[in-house]
Amino acid sequence: MCIRDSDETAVPFELHAARCAYYQAMIQELIQGFGAPLQNLKISIGSDHQLNDKFMLDVYRLSSLVSLERAEQGVLGVAVPHWSADTTDEDRGKIKMGQLMYPCLASLDAEYCKADVQFGPASSAEMFAFARHFLPLIDYAPRAHMLHSVDLPEDMSFDLLAALNKKLGKAFCEEKNVTKNGPLLFAQLVIFPWLNGGKFEIAREEKHGGALEFATFEALYSAFESGQLFPADLKLGVTKNLELLLQTVTSKKEALLKLEQAAYPVAEKKVKEKKAKEGKDTSNRPSDEELAKIKAAKAAKKKANTDAMKAGKKGKEAEAKANGKDNQLAAAVEPRKKNAPASGDHTAACLDIRVGKIVEVFHIEKSDKLFGEMIECGDPEGPRQIASGLRSFYSLEQLKDRHVLVICNLKPRKMGEFKSHGMVMCAESEDGSHVEFIDPPSKCVPGDRIVFQGVPGEILSPAQVAKHKV
Repeated sequence: MCIRDSDETAVPFELHAARCAYYQAMIQELIQGFGAPLQNLKISIGSDHQLNDKFMLDVYRLSSLVSLERAEQGVLGVAVPHWSADTTDEDRGKIKMGQLMYPCLASLDAEYCKADVQFGPASSAEMFAFARHFLPLIDYAPRAHMLHSVDLPEDMSFDLLAALNKKLGKAFCEEKNVTKNGPLLFAQLVIFPWLNGGKFEIAREEKHGGALEFATFEALYSAFESGQLFPADLKLGVTKNLELLLQTVTSKKEALLKLEQAAYPVAEKKVKEKKAKEGKDTSNRPSDEELAKIKAAKAAKKKANTDAMKAGKKGKEAEAKANGKDNQLAAAVEPRKKNAPASGDHTAACLDIRVGKIVEVFHIEKSDKLFGEMIECGDPEGPRQIASGLRSFYSLEQLKDRHVLVICNLKPRKMGEFKSHGMVMCAESEDGSHVEFIDPPSKCVPGDRIVFQGVPGEILSPAQVAKHKV
């Protein structure tokens, strides 16, 4: 196995050695997790041969035979994206010389590493074709090439030393969707080969149906496709099995983290130093005694204004009593009760939370995560249109006719091309892998309002909720 370091043009040269050390250690631990014999593994670093005179002479020989257009073709899909109908001459002009040299370097690596076979993703097809054509022209034998078509979604790329459950919990995994499903593909390509005949176990809680196990990937696939296995259960199983696979990595986590920190250093935040303005005249600054007098004068003025306002309220109250309107005015001018929230302090009682019933649910177009719901909340206008990011956790069938809690006094919010008029209340686990509805009492009907006994506060308008960020 060859780790190329000297042709990584985007990496600072001073980090090459640290990154190679990190890759080498991580690769060995991952392969060991699959039970591979490490004594048969040899990892060579590209710069071990790329910096010698003979290799550089071969680079010159090879580059003298390669046209600019052919170099571009060889690097497509590897160091630069594939061209499309929208690609402009300006885009082509942004390719760097180091990127154009990549096919030459990679082709010669196979010769200098004495490789029989080169293995890579389907995107390397052009580069492998480049090697097969040009190596014989400088008297080197062409290699055999193997390609794989694995293309995991971007949300399935994760840091092996970080919390896996949080990352996998957010991966797109729609119920019954077996064509675009990162966790399911990962189970097929990684987990089941590693199990090597063992059972894929899902430690599901009893309240959710109890533990599950699958002897083959086909059985897992069939259960998910039919809807018997839910997205949250699949993610749970993949996470737990992956944690077992990575035991050799996590057992050496501290050492690997040190290598990672050296390979990928985090830039320290620059602390801005406060500089005194040159030539600033501070001779007119009041003395401490003068500042105390100014502060006392402001406090006296504020107290006088407060007393005047109180006197005005008392006068209005007396006038109202004389006119027989004391009851109404007393309520209007009554001082705030001790247990009422102070200005700026808002409680849950300020939210208009009602029981709702989902009468219709559907997928929102151009979104992988959102459901659109029509929820009956007792409004005279009829059901509310609300969007919820629950597609990774629930199915359409699980939401239909379900009773939920809805926050109704929120300003309408546009989510893509869909306008949402409220929010469904759910609870999320600490790691983000589980989301559950907050169920209302069974005897409630749509439109019933949730109140909080002993909690002060009045329901605010949607504008007030947004303004005060309740």
